[in-house]
Amino acid sequence: MTIFQTGKDEKPEVAHERLTKEAFFPVLEQELFYQNQNLQLNDFIEGRTRIDLSKNEREFIRLPRHYGILDVERHQVISVVTHDNYELIRNITAFGIAKHRVVPKIFPRAEKDSFLCNQVVLSESRGICYIDLCCYCYSPPRTFKDVWMPFIRIVNSYNKTYKLSYVLGFCNRTSQNRVIFADKMVPLSSAHNDVLNKLDQEIRKKFYDISRFEVEFYERLIELKKFYFPRKLMLALYCMVFSAKAEDVQRMSLKERVKRHDFVESMDSWTKEFFDAHGDNAYAAFCVLAAAASRPVSYFMSENRMNTLQEKVGKWSHDFSDSVKQPLFDIDDYLSGDCYGAAKSLRDIHAGVQKSSPIYIVKENADADDR
Repeated sequence: MTIFQTGKDEKPEVAHERLTKEAFFPVLEQELFYQNQNLQLNDFIEGRTRIDLSKNEREFIRLPRHYGILDVERHQVISVVTHDNYELIRNITAFGIAKHRVVPKIFPRAEKDSFLCNQVVLSESRGICYIDLCCYCYSPPRTFKDVWMPFIRIVNSYNKTYKLSYVLGFCNRTSQNRVIFADKMVPLSSAHNDVLNKLDQEIRKKFYDISRFEVEFYERLIELKKFYFPRKLMLALYCMVFSAKAEDVQRMSLKERVKRHDFVESMDSWTKEFFDAHGDNAYAAFCVLAAAASRPVSYFMSENRMNTLQEKVGKWSHDFSDSVKQPLFDIDDYLSGDCYGAAKSLRDIHAGVQKSSPIYIVKENADADDR
C-alpha cells in the first residue's frame, strides 16, 4: 500500500494536481491469447503476468470471454475479468462523476472547485484506489478548536475487490487522520446514464440533511471530550474496536513478533501525542483510533482494510457517545476481558522483543535449523 498526501507546506491546488496524476495512471482492456492448449487461464496471475504486445497475434488463440486490465505504464496485468461481471470504470471517470454529480448534490452550497484531492491510496498492484476530495472552504464550529473537514472518498478497483463507491468522511486538518461512515456510502455498478440517475436518487436518500450530519458529528466529538478515559486503557480499547485477539507467542516467528512490537511502539507514540494534546478523555482515544486506521503500520493492516478500519472508528464514535449517556455506564464493564487479554498479549510480545539484541536472531536461526 502506498499513501500519497498533501505535504505540510504544500498549497492545496498544487497537491491536487500532483495527487490526481498518481491516481489517473492509464489502463486498457487487453484481449488475452494463448499459444497452445497447455497454457491455462490460471497462468495469467494478477500482478505477475506481462502481456507481450510485440508478438504476432496470429500465432495465438484468443480467449473468447476473458480479457485483462492492463496497467499501461508498468506493462502489467492487474486482473483478468469478463464482460459478464465487470465493467471498466477508470479512476479519472470516477473522479469526474464525483466532481460534477456527487459533490454538487451533497454540498450544494460549496464553492466551485472547493473540493480538492488531498490523499490518494494505491495498493501495491494499483488494483485498488482511494481518492479523497476534501472541502477546503469548510468552516467548523467555533466551540471546537480541532478542525475536522468533510471529504468524499472515491473507492474504485480494477481487480473486482470493490464496486465504485462514494463515501462521506471527516479528515483532521492537522494530522490528516480520517474516519468514514458506512451508512453514508453510495455504490455504483456502472457509468451508464440510467445508473447515474439512480445514483442521484441514492444521494438524495442518504444525504438528505448533510448540514445536520455535520453538526451531529461535532456534537459527538464534544461529548467524547467530556468523558474521562485513562490512557492506560488505550490498547485494550483498540483491541475491542478492531477485534484484535490474544495470540500464542510460541507459534510466532521472530518477524511476526517484531511486527507486533513495532505496532505497540506506534500505538504508544500516538497515545502520548493525542492524550498530551487533548487530555485523558474519549476524544483523545478517538484521535488515536483514527491514527491507527489511517496509518498502515498495524500488524494486520492489509492493503484493502483501511476503508474497513476507518468505518469502525466512525461507528465507534456513534456507539460510544450513546453508551456514555447511560446512567450506569462503567468503562471497566464496557471493555471486556477479551480486550484486556489481547492487550496483555501485545504488551508481552513488545516486552519480549529486542530487535537490536543478537540473542533473538541466533535463537530464530537455531529454530529454523531444528525444523
